[in-house]
Amino acid sequence: MYLKRFLNGLAVLVICWGTIMGQTPPETWTHQYTFPDIYRIRAVTFTDLLQGWAVGSTPGGSGPVGVILHTEDGGNTWTEQVRDTTYSWLNDIIVNPDTMGWAVGLYDCFETRDGGISWNRVPREEFQCGQFTGLGDMQSVALWPPATGVIVGTENIIASTSDGGQTWNCQEFTPPDDWPDDLLWIDTLHTVQFFKADTLFASGMGGIAGTVDGGLHWEMRHTEYLNYHQSAIVAPRFGWVISRISHLLRSRDAGSTWEDLGRVFTDYSIGVRDIAFSDSLLGWICTSDGSIWETTDGGTSWTEREITPGTAFVHVGTVPGRLSYAVNAAGQFYVQHHDIMNIPPEIEDVLPTHVRLSPGYPNPFNGNVTWYYILPSQMHVRMTVYNLEGQKVEQLFAATQSAGRHMVQWIPEQCGSGVYFGVLETESQQQIQRVLYVK
Repeated sequence: MYLKRFLNGLAVLVICWGTIMGQTPPETWTHQYTFPDIYRIRAVTFTDLLQGWAVGSTPGGSGPVGVILHTEDGGNTWTEQVRDTTYSWLNDIIVNPDTMGWAVGLYDCFETRDGGISWNRVPREEFQCGQFTGLGDMQSVALWPPATGVIVGTENIIASTSDGGQTWNCQEFTPPDDWPDDLLWIDTLHTVQFFKADTLFASGMGGIAGTVDGGLHWEMRHTEYLNYHQSAIVAPRFGWVISRISHLLRSRDAGSTWEDLGRVFTDYSIGVRDIAFSDSLLGWICTSDGSIWETTDGGTSWTEREITPGTAFVHVGTVPGRLSYAVNAAGQFYVQHHDIMNIPPEIEDVLPTHVRLSPGYPNPFNGNVTWYYILPSQMHVRMTVYNLEGQKVEQLFAATQSAGRHMVQWIPEQCGSGVYFGVLETESQQQIQRVLYVK
């Protein structure tokens, strides 16, 4: 069945292919690489299935020094790009393809302006925080393309830039004078994430803070005597924070409110090390006992997979819709491929349990981009394109469609080059994929 829709001058082609089997993430994580013993890896990021970076430390003359490593083959091999010369380590890294990126840690911030090909150390003098020069232990960095970035650290320092790091605005996140004495306030910031260009949240010991002006002014959104030290987002609406003892909160309104999902597990001897989500339903937690927990319902229920018993994981991440990856304290790097379009078409009458949206293809694109999606049953669904500012560009369609595989095509005839988000929504679910339009 072929159905053409023209909406606001935008040509949309929806094709129903019939019923096929939906995605179930693979049961097995594959060991792909082991970093040499000299490296202690703390975080990993990938921009696609091939390009990735890892940060951490390696022994130096008088203690550890920060390092950045790079892979161009999906993690099969890694080469060292940066080795610092002073006592330091790196905690987090973010890279936007072809443009900006930062790696941050103890006393150190490195930046790239060519998509991670080369890196330069940012002088400490760029961070002037009141009477103090430089940042301490920078825990987390977030980037909203092309040039907006935010860094948070353990002294409750927040540094933000809107010009790609040419200038940084530094502030200490402290309670206002009229803050009640009996209410908690965050005393250590561990993580920061963007929902959209002007909307972020940061979490840590004592709760969650939020901003709607790109990081210039912050306010408390949730207070609780727990250390919410890790977080994940699916822009522009969904977010999760989790404590070391697996207490999980979820937001479905860009951080305005937070829903308590309880504890993932009850064993206090196990600690959560990291969390990541591919979309509003599919996510992972890695733990100190060598397990990776998986959810397919947005965090309501979880399934444990023992990967490296007795060896703690330190990081888990994802290339949405394509790949999940994790690294443990022994430097063992694991991957899990789950491209939703690589689904056996010969299996009939088996439906997924929830909606799936594929990455756009091609990406980047010039003339048009295509998304495939799978519906588990007949339902009302709509597809909308948003820009980097979170503004609606075009609603491609809104219709009741049958179960099965469908396709939608976008031809951005009146849009400029840049990053856009394809958002597929039903009454209860939201799937998002990012694409780059090159005019």
